[in-house]
Amino acid sequence: MSTLEKKLRSLIARDLGVSPDAVTPQFIHEQREKMKNLTLVLDSKYGGHRSDGLKVLTDKDIEANHKAAEAFWAEINEN
Repeated sequence: MSTLEKKLRSLIARDLGVSPDAVTPQFIHEQREKMKNLTLVLDSKYGGHRSDGLKVLTDKDIEANHKAAEAFWAEINEN
């Protein structure tokens, strides 16, 4: 398994609260199917789909993700 695939599995697992071993092609397919059933909310002033259950990142989360991405790309460029 490539380093990129391992990294993607770990990120997906972290965000969905599962083990990296649980992130399989079947798991990804099931998650995509769930996303197809988004609900359209017409009674809000914002419109769009319901965001219940979506993860909202804090400024600290965004900064941590940015640093992790930079470190990951630096590691790839070294090899």
